[in-house]
Amino acid sequence: MSKRSSDRDQPMRLQPGQQAPCMPMQPAMPVAGEAPIGPAAPKPEPSRDQAVQIAKANVTRRQSLKKQRAAQQD
Repeated sequence: MSKRSSDRDQPMRLQPGQQAPCMPMQPAMPVAGEAPIGPAAPKPEPSRDQAVQIAKANVTRRQSLKKQRAAQQD
């Protein structure tokens, strides 16, 4: 067997680091306990058409749930 003298022939744990350590490119994520900075942006009020559509969807959902509960009890 031939004798190895090159650093590239050694296992990965023995090779010298060829690149500089990685620096994070993005800012750190906020920690769960920290309060958000600044006030939250208020949600815009839905238009009349959207409000009617939402109300109809809620009524339909309630009726559907009532039917499902009645079907389970039978």
